[in-house]
Amino acid sequence: MQFNFFNLNKLKFNNTLIIGLGLLGGSIAKILKQKNLTREIWAYDLDFETIEVAKKDNIINGYYLLDDDLSKFDLIILSAPLKNYQEIFNKISNKINPKSIFFDIGSIKNFKFKNIPPNFIGCHPIAGSENTGYINSSDKLFADKNFIICNDKSKQNVQIIESLITEIGSKPIYINSSKHDEIFSLVSHLPQFLSFLTVEFSDKNIDNNFFKTAFRLDKSNPEIWEDIFKLNQKNLELFYEKFFNNFVDLIDDLENFDISKYHEFTNKFSIQNSIDDSAFSYFEKNFSWIFFRFLMAISFIKIPEINLYQSYAGKGFIDFISIINICKFDKAKCNNLVKQNTHQIINLFNQISQ
Repeated sequence: MQFNFFNLNKLKFNNTLIIGLGLLGGSIAKILKQKNLTREIWAYDLDFETIEVAKKDNIINGYYLLDDDLSKFDLIILSAPLKNYQEIFNKISNKINPKSIFFDIGSIKNFKFKNIPPNFIGCHPIAGSENTGYINSSDKLFADKNFIICNDKSKQNVQIIESLITEIGSKPIYINSSKHDEIFSLVSHLPQFLSFLTVEFSDKNIDNNFFKTAFRLDKSNPEIWEDIFKLNQKNLELFYEKFFNNFVDLIDDLENFDISKYHEFTNKFSIQNSIDDSAFSYFEKNFSWIFFRFLMAISFIKIPEINLYQSYAGKGFIDFISIINICKFDKAKCNNLVKQNTHQIINLFNQISQ
């Protein structure tokens, strides 16, 4: 295997295999192609139509089976659902070149799968979207995003991955696997879990841009997140308990609620989600379930560790808490609406508490 370095340590691979050509896998294929970081790109995906589309797009050269000899690949990127990791490790552990650069881009890092090749390095780009699949992939997805590197089994391989991350426009950050899962259970997995809790009674066709953004996580694919929640259950349960205790305190004190107490939070976080008068009209018409999510966001950001881990958060975190901007509406009207809708708000709380 040879690595060809040119310009200022800019590396170029010979043959790249991407396992899973969805949103992230398709995006990394496109940026590798756009940056000319590899001579050829091959892919494995269960959806053969996706493979054909990527070939027509001139992004990949073709298709490889995991039962094939994979020793020619000097770069392998695992971008499959976590539920498929064990099967994939079982199939490829003896087929890949032990000197290849092999990393994943999944959301959990402290996993206990068997047959993990010794050259595997866990990574996690802090990038994504509620829209999944290759059709939504983009060569801009990783631009200016943090890209976590968790393992340091091979100093040389880590350095090459760091160079690759830099070349695609991301910022490499080192965190050990256990700490990674703790941090992202709070700033990524918990906001998504809380969004799913209320999806049944929130509007499925929001026509206001502010609230579309604030409820964006509702549209995420639950099948993808189910395995993340399961594999990071211990950390998720720890922070959910802290969230829930905060939430109970707010619900128990609704009769004394004053929205002006929470205006400080709008200045604490860098939220770009703009709010206007049309948003208040929508808010007033759909007060109970929107205000309920507001209480969830307040309960979430009152978790003490938020202050420690906020800097690692991605766009999902910011969008989820952006609903706290309703503090900017007329305070007297908001407080009066709380009094008028207290019974409905408590009923919603009872629904998620059962």
